Amino acid sequence: MAANLNFGAHKEMFGGPSLRNQHLGIASCGLIKQYVDSYPWLREVGILLKEFLVLHDLNSAYLGGISSYSAILLIVAYMNYYKLH
Repeated sequence: MAANLNFGAHKEMFGGPSLRNQHLGIASCGLIKQYVDSYPWLREVGILLKEFLVLHDLNSAYLGGISSYSAILLIVAYMNYYKLH
């Protein structure tokens, strides 16, 4: 049994161009701004979650925690799941 471990294989698997050489920071920033405008409590809940992560040394994605971007997406997913607009 053989597996294709070529990191470029995702292009064919998902039918889209490779994002390897493309920086998405600006688009991500715009997405977060849209979420802050759409969810009135997002800023406050985000700050509380970030403080919680700092207290438990989970605020660094590099060291095994989650990034601020991931934390905001987590909150948005939670709000969407429980319909907390």
